[in-house]
Amino acid sequence: MPGAVDAIYPGPLLIPVQVRDVGPAGAQAIVTAIRAAGLDKPRADTGGGIPADTGTTVFQVQVDATAVTTRLVLGGGLPGHPGGGDASPDPEVAAAADLLTKLNDSNETWGAASAPTTTLQPTAFRIYVAPGAPPSDPSTAQAPVVWPLSTPLASFGVPATPDRGIAGLRQGAVLGADAQTLLPILNQATVLTPFSSGGHLYTLYVRLLLPDEVPAQG
Repeated sequence: MPGAVDAIYPGPLLIPVQVRDVGPAGAQAIVTAIRAAGLDKPRADTGGGIPADTGTTVFQVQVDATAVTTRLVLGGGLPGHPGGGDASPDPEVAAAADLLTKLNDSNETWGAASAPTTTLQPTAFRIYVAPGAPPSDPSTAQAPVVWPLSTPLASFGVPATPDRGIAGLRQGAVLGADAQTLLPILNQATVLTPFSSGGHLYTLYVRLLLPDEVPAQG
């Protein structure tokens, strides 16, 4: 889960991630709940599109080495949820909503006697690079930080597709020793910190990679 950060502006560039350990039995209980919600297999299109003024919740799960992404509209119209009605909902959608509620509950142990929380220590990052410095004003302007890696930001990674409306956006991963070189710099940077490389300024968008996203090093 996202870790707590100070309520200040500008905020940190790298958001910490908290890990709640529910143990093997708790992990199996989560897998059981995932299967009960049908999130371990592709979901057939039920038609009708996305209702107006509603959001879509994206579940991405990996069970038995199979990754499945499911997009559901939760809440509106479901009995027992805000805006719910009297009609019986799709039981798998209701189970998915309950699963999300439990996953977001910091007191939920999934049957374990305790669920200790630690901060995940980053070993790799996904970085998006946009040309130009972050927008700021004199009261929030930050001093540029020199990009420390050998690959310049102008050729970092590959062009991002989609580009999210940012011309020249690139994306890539930083692993291993390079990630450890970058870590203390990212920990000190804010969302308004410009990075200089090859005589130009850039804006970085960074998230740490979770353990299952980090490729094996060899």
